[in-house]
Amino acid sequence: MRIIYLTDIHDAFKNLEQVMRMTNADLYLIAGDLLYTLFPSYDKAWKFIELQEYFQKYKKDHAHEGTLYKIAKSFIHRENHDTDDRFDKAVAYVMLSDDAKKRMRKKYETIACVLSKFQGKQMALIPGNYDMDLNFTALREWNLHLKSMEIDSLKISGYGGAGVATPGVPDHLSVPFNESRETGELVSEPYDFFKKEKPDILLIHHPPYGFMDTLPRHGNIGSIGIRNFIDESPPRIVFCGHIHEAWGCRYHQGTFFLNPSNFGRFVEVSRVKKGGYFFDLIIENKAFQVATLRKLEGNHILDLADYTFTEGELKKLILDEYHINKLTSQTQRESHIRSVSRFRRVKKFFLGHETDESKHMIGELRTIYRDMKKQGMNVAFDLLGSLNFGIANPGSDIDLIVYLRGEKCKPDQNDSCTIPRPLQTVFDELQKHHIEIEVCDSLDRDRVKAAIFSGDLNDGHLQRFAFYRATCRPINLRLIKEVENLLLQRPMLRKKLEADVKEYIRIIVSTTRHLDSFKKYQSRLIEKGIRMPDEIADLLKKYLKET
Repeated sequence: MRIIYLTDIHDAFKNLEQVMRMTNADLYLIAGDLLYTLFPSYDKAWKFIELQEYFQKYKKDHAHEGTLYKIAKSFIHRENHDTDDRFDKAVAYVMLSDDAKKRMRKKYETIACVLSKFQGKQMALIPGNYDMDLNFTALREWNLHLKSMEIDSLKISGYGGAGVATPGVPDHLSVPFNESRETGELVSEPYDFFKKEKPDILLIHHPPYGFMDTLPRHGNIGSIGIRNFIDESPPRIVFCGHIHEAWGCRYHQGTFFLNPSNFGRFVEVSRVKKGGYFFDLIIENKAFQVATLRKLEGNHILDLADYTFTEGELKKLILDEYHINKLTSQTQRESHIRSVSRFRRVKKFFLGHETDESKHMIGELRTIYRDMKKQGMNVAFDLLGSLNFGIANPGSDIDLIVYLRGEKCKPDQNDSCTIPRPLQTVFDELQKHHIEIEVCDSLDRDRVKAAIFSGDLNDGHLQRFAFYRATCRPINLRLIKEVENLLLQRPMLRKKLEADVKEYIRIIVSTTRHLDSFKKYQSRLIEKGIRMPDEIADLLKKYLKET
């Protein structure tokens, strides 16, 4: 079973539709904060927040019961209004609250229109602290708040809302998170609900205490009641959200906790966090297999990290360092090899105009590694030449590096792996269909691993691996990343390898063939009516002059 899990949509309805269009899962789950802006302008939003704070203070000072809306209404209905401006404030608060309610209902209708386009896909969602009770909206048929559903013999129960007062959201509209301490004793509706339902999977907005709930400068702010239930009756999976910084996947005593961070953008004090993050989860025989953290970026979906469970341990494989660093608010470490930086920026421009033939050839290579896996052989490729830049034409060769494992690698006289017969048979078959495969090199991934662990800078496979990873385009990235991440975790070893990478680049740049290749790539763009920007042309010129 495949589950797509998103949370904190924050008005990103078009992006939600895009993800649903670009993926095909058995179930789509959304854990609240469907909305974000409830007013048509910042001026009205700030005005409402000012009034909200005013009546919150009044409520606290006078130990008043009831919602702020009810308090404001009581001032309006008095026969003798106070001499101060409290009446005017009450009228303004009620009017803005009513406007917010209308806008919320309208937005829920928009989401319902999006979901209705995918009648063949099973979906469920819950409200967050920015949402109202969805039973009174156009989303009622998908609402899982205080409800349960079953799929593939797995019971999923939902509880929405969060135990916070949300600025800018009328408290009488916000779905209540009924958990409090009365005379020292915890009273928790989510605990009672989950204890009654005994679900295999929890869909919640507010995280449980101690898991995915750490807020900077505030510590753990999760639900005690939900944590108590998990400790007593551990579910298989907990899907939660709300705390955007507490993203990722965790495992604890039989339970997996997942928070992909915000899908819609979120405005913080110092920045705007764009979002686009979601989890793509595979469950087989009721057991967690792999959860891939993904990101919608423009018209593409990027794979950022895999979380796999093997031998009783949850393992994380980073697939995209750049976007993981952005998610963790870390500064991306630029390559200190100037020629590599320039090469990559030029290549990124070409890849932005990828040809259909390139996409077809890459599809063929993906079919190859999947077929090889079925035969018990794990292979991966790095691409060179025109396919590396995404501008292959009909008749273009496929220049590639082949990665094998240990026993599958039989070194030849050039210290490369000979191509195993099953793989060579596939290459030969492609040639019959006029797809020429040229294997430029073949490396042993296990040997590269051993060289990284031992710090053997003289190992030829390690040296070449470092160069290919700096310049090439991967196919079956996960197998390559298992090795590459080991190198990335050893900055001193990586820095020492720079001299070898620079030397490889110096040799390649000095060849006439390399220069001719770029002339060929540029001419293909010109044929399409695409002009290379001056900035990219200048970078290419500087790169080709580097020695």
